[in-house]
Amino acid sequence: MSNLSDLLPSGGGQNIVDFVADGSISSGQAVALTSAGKAKAISATANAAQLPLGSINEFDTNTNKYYGTDIQFDPHNSNRVGVAFKNGSSYPTFILGTISEAGVITFGTAVVVDSVASNTGVSFAFDPLNADKIVIIYYYPTIGVRAKVGTLSGTSSSFGSADTLYSRSTSSTDDKTIRPGRVAFDLSKTSTSTFGCIFYRQGDSSMGFHCGTYSGTSISAGNKVNYSANLSVNMGVDCNSDGTFVIGVRGASNLYVQVITAGISGVTPSLSSVQTVKSAEGGDGYFVTFDPNNKLKCGIAYEISSVGKCQIITLSGTGSSATITAGTEATYYNGNVSESRRFVFDKNASNGSLLVGYVEDSTTDLYVAVGTYDDSDTNNTITFTANTLMHDNSAAGFPQQPFFNGGTSSGYVGFVFVLDSDSDGQVQLGQFSSSNVADFIGLADAAISNTATGKINVKGSINSKQSSLTIGSDYYVQSDGSVSTTSTSPAVKIGQAVTATTINMMDLT
Repeated sequence: MSNLSDLLPSGGGQNIVDFVADGSISSGQAVALTSAGKAKAISATANAAQLPLGSINEFDTNTNKYYGTDIQFDPHNSNRVGVAFKNGSSYPTFILGTISEAGVITFGTAVVVDSVASNTGVSFAFDPLNADKIVIIYYYPTIGVRAKVGTLSGTSSSFGSADTLYSRSTSSTDDKTIRPGRVAFDLSKTSTSTFGCIFYRQGDSSMGFHCGTYSGTSISAGNKVNYSANLSVNMGVDCNSDGTFVIGVRGASNLYVQVITAGISGVTPSLSSVQTVKSAEGGDGYFVTFDPNNKLKCGIAYEISSVGKCQIITLSGTGSSATITAGTEATYYNGNVSESRRFVFDKNASNGSLLVGYVEDSTTDLYVAVGTYDDSDTNNTITFTANTLMHDNSAAGFPQQPFFNGGTSSGYVGFVFVLDSDSDGQVQLGQFSSSNVADFIGLADAAISNTATGKINVKGSINSKQSSLTIGSDYYVQSDGSVSTTSTSPAVKIGQAVTATTINMMDLT
């Protein structure tokens, strides 16, 4: 006997079970048990999309309806969601929740960010660099656009002192109504948490782009740059891994669908000129969203004569030097759309899966249009396959300012809105196709063809069909079905490597 593996021959413990394969399975592949009792290869998209996922989740019973909500999913914890809103006193407020597999959100206690009645919305972003941190922005009527750092623990949150990003000029009519837009972190920064945010000055229809950094809970405001051309309100912003921000805007005079690109060097931002996506009068509110699987592609949804339209934009260059090429316009709803909101891409799928959320005008129902796009096609043609009802709101009253966001590693997406009828703040979740890793049962002893019967090494057994393992290391199956030493949730422990090709599949029950 020369090594430990001699004590553990393949199939040790006799925990080898015959299963019928649901789809082809390769030798050594991690598999899950289906509801039909079959073995299915673990993948990021094994489970079908669920739209909607579960029932409505209520986070507040007295929410201010005038502007104001934002929903984001935690990039460090795929089962945690945050909502920023204004409470019944119009104070900017924040709440965290955790999501169950059934789509039920368990919310913590809402925390007032600042005890000031604000007449505009509130927005926030999770810091992708530092877990349990957010930056939240809001408008303080006598001071200007302010920001705070939030520190998170479970579903609890606390906030540091405020920093003023843009000071309101009390002598200028242009500054008397300032509407902060969205905030996004610079994804190209790997050592300093740098964020950019936008605001709109209603008096002169100008837009500003701020940046800032923080340490601990203290924000250091960077510089800002103004874009003085006539623009409209409800502007959204997103950033890719190159540090290119794309801002969706609407011309205040021509009402065209337009974007501006931006970048941050140190703490100094820069803006491109306005670039036109669609030379036609569009509805309000353009939230451009990057495809997390392709940093050069982003989606923008809008409405032309109330009809829901959208397209994929391709970027060339970075920062404020980036230019865009518009793709082929697609119709996501050939009817009246009252609220046109952002794209959401499926970060777990490489086939360009996407959703566009909207409110149907005559019924005030919430829908998502389900589609895909082909990024190998120079026109980036979008094909929609279904329009799915997320929530029937016709009896409850029109949902104010619905905002659609998501694309987590668990595939969650979500609408947040406030009902006219009772001021309830609510979230409706959905889920893209998702991983079946939670149903892991074992590793295939050999390749199995679809519908054929084959042997699976289950827990307590030995699988010798792996490669390049490190002896003595613990191994886990990941959400995409790969096997590695990464233990971060939702990874599931398999066992320990006893040779470079063999895992002792410990009985962990």
